Amino acid sequence: MNILTFDIEDWFIINDSDWIHHSRWSTLPSHIENNVKTILALLDKHGVKATFFILGWVAEHHPKLVREIHERGHEIGFHSYYHRRPQRQSEHEFEEELVRGLTLLEDITGVRVTKYRAPNLSLTSETQWVYPVLARNGITVSSSVISLKKLHLTDIHNNPVRVRTIDGDILEFPLNRLDLKVLKLIYSGSGFFRLFPFWALNRLFRKGQYNLLYFHPRDFDPGVPRPTSLSCYRNWKHSVNTSSTLPKLDKLMYQTIFTTLTEAAETYKHLHLPEVNLIPPYPFRKTGS
Repeated sequence: MNILTFDIEDWFIINDSDWIHHSRWSTLPSHIENNVKTILALLDKHGVKATFFILGWVAEHHPKLVREIHERGHEIGFHSYYHRRPQRQSEHEFEEELVRGLTLLEDITGVRVTKYRAPNLSLTSETQWVYPVLARNGITVSSSVISLKKLHLTDIHNNPVRVRTIDGDILEFPLNRLDLKVLKLIYSGSGFFRLFPFWALNRLFRKGQYNLLYFHPRDFDPGVPRPTSLSCYRNWKHSVNTSSTLPKLDKLMYQTIFTTLTEAAETYKHLHLPEVNLIPPYPFRKTGS
């Protein structure tokens, strides 16, 4: 199972983007439309459909781009409004932005959004309060956790888990990692994908039973800006080998079958999966804390 996903945010949206406030994002040169069109052309070439997690701010400023992604047959998910991790929000703030973003995406596409990805795939036991909020707002599929961590009392391995809430179950598709003796290594997306040679990527994808790929538009941008206000390491991390992403993914698509999260969920929802039980009684964090 090889699941292909994209986090649709512009090049200047980095981690929590606290290097520049979102009120100033519109003053920066945007690369997102050209980069997304590069991605769409590649997917069209191979007849592949993918899941696109759209930032609310991007949907607000580039509604035609969101509509084009949808009209080309790809599925739309929500990726927060301003790329703030839930760890830095109250439950009230989180739900307010969630509802705002889901409503905006539905207004643009005419389709209800049922998929969510947290910024930086950052959900942990600390933020498991997010799942009941997602469920009561219609989210049924999430891809917001990195494997080989723990969520509540459940170890997250390289396979989906079923998160149970009082308002319904959510299938969580984690980002998989290699469990090596010296480190836990991500290989299936973004900068990690850019740094790996193709022969190693091809071998890992052939060997793995479950691979979740994720990319950003900037991963396909050889001209991604390198602002002096960011550290040399941060600029290197977001620009290294960006010219290699397109040819490597193109080559991989000739040899690998890719699917969307919806198609993957149809397969996994009937299987016996590890469960994370968040049905009360449970010590949820209070609203506004």
